[in-house]
Amino acid sequence: VLLSVCVFFVQTNHTRKELLFLMFKEINLRNHSSLHKLFYSLRNVNIDDIIYISTTITPHKLLMILTTGEMQLLGSINQYAKENPMLEKINQSCLVNPKNIESIDLKQHRVSFVNGDVEDFSRSSVKMMKDFLARYNYKTEKLAKQKEINDGHVNV
Repeated sequence: VLLSVCVFFVQTNHTRKELLFLMFKEINLRNHSSLHKLFYSLRNVNIDDIIYISTTITPHKLLMILTTGEMQLLGSINQYAKENPMLEKINQSCLVNPKNIESIDLKQHRVSFVNGDVEDFSRSSVKMMKDFLARYNYKTEKLAKQKEINDGHVNV
């Protein structure tokens, strides 16, 4: 079935939504999430390339930031947290790969990543961040979010 699905994608000239609908009809799957998992499982990503996964303003759409770029996913943060125990949830809208954290600011509750991005972490994650500091030997420094730097409102 997987091989015919791949060929089906190549031979048609439809939008992604039309293709999914045609695939549902063709394969006669009752559970649409199974097809969704099948379709998105075709994208293999090395876990070490993932820097973090964050939510977007569009419901159920996530942004995966990689060392090689970025990609959009469908699903929820909680779903990806359950499926990928090596990623850690630092707030309601962000999962991180601890291997790609560059530094942690415990006072400002911010994490800096290898690509220069900065994300806030929740107060409930402070203990986990202290564990990360002990385990991975990160730098500790004062961090400002890129938006604050651009707006000129850096509180250092």
